[in-house]
This record gives sequence, structure tokens and C-alpha cells, in this order.
Amino acid sequence: MTRDAIDKTLPELPWQKRERYLNIGISAEDTEMFVVDGAYARLAEEVLATNIPEKELQIAVNLITTEIRGQNPAPETLSRVLGSALAELAGMRVIGLISSAGAKQVVTSLLAEGRSSADIAKEMGLLQVNDTSALMAIVEEVIAEHAGVAEEVRNGKDKAVGFLVGMAMRKSKGSGNPGMFEKMMREKLLATSE
Repeated sequence: MTRDAIDKTLPELPWQKRERYLNIGISAEDTEMFVVDGAYARLAEEVLATNIPEKELQIAVNLITTEIRGQNPAPETLSRVLGSALAELAGMRVIGLISSAGAKQVVTSLLAEGRSSADIAKEMGLLQVNDTSALMAIVEEVIAEHAGVAEEVRNGKDKAVGFLVGMAMRKSKGSGNPGMFEKMMREKLLATSE
């Protein structure tokens, strides 16, 4: 048997795994966790097997190293979570379907029952509304209800926008996309001040 044939039968060695993770942009600290801990390495490998784009990979890695690890799950609990569900959740974050707070809630449910992130988010009412007409109706209501604060924004008090976005989030019961609320709020207030 040749050396190349023998090398192909060997499992990936820790230094090889470390090098591979670092080369795809995973931080040194996260790489060490994945090299040392087999349960977290399984999750990382499952996420990578989905051919996840780089931006989503960083979110998925953060979900593993911060949200999941932060809950210190027992091995049998951790085994419920599928890398494909984390990749799906990371994709939902990137396109604005779910907030970071909503993603944390989904992670907790994944540990409890290990299903599709989209199904969990939908059942829990965590999907953000990105329908511009529905969001604009809320923006207009908030501006009408808080005319004094809206006037402050028109007069250059930029921090007051945060209050209005918060009121819009409350009115949407957290389902509105805060980034879209802020953009629409600014556009509406600038348009009416001209």
C-alpha cells in the first residue's frame, strides 16, 4: 500500500482540521473549540456540509459558540441540534426574516426539540414582517401618536428615531423588521419636513 493510499484512509488529524477551519475564515478561538470538542465539531461539520455562504457561516459559528455553548447543554441535548437547522437560521438572519433576539429563542427551542428553524420561528411568531405596506401603516400610526417626538426628529434630534422605532416594534408585537422601520421612519419624516 502506498503512502498516499494510507493517508486517504486516515481520519483528519487535529492540525489538518485546524488549518481547514482557519482557511475558511473561522476565528482561531472558535477553531480550537471545534478541534477539541467533538460534539461542537459535529455541528460545525454539519453546517459546513450545507455549503453555507461565508456571511451566514459567521452567524452560524456565533450561534454555536455563543448561543448554544452559552446554555451549556448536556450532550444528549446538544445532539438534538442539526447543523442544517443552524445554517437555515443563519440564512434567515442574513435576509432579515428573524431578529437576533428571535434567533436566540429559536436556538433554545432547537436544543429542546431539534426541528427546522423556520418551522419553530413561524410557530413562535418570530418571523419579521417585511411587507412594506404593512410596516408603513404602523410607521404612520406611530408618527401620528407621537407627533412631538416626530417633530424632534424633523428638527434634527436623530436619537429620537430610536424611540419611534421602539414604538413601532411594540405595535407590531416584535414582528416588524427594525431596520426597515428605521429606514421608513426617516424617509417619512424627511419627506414631510421638506
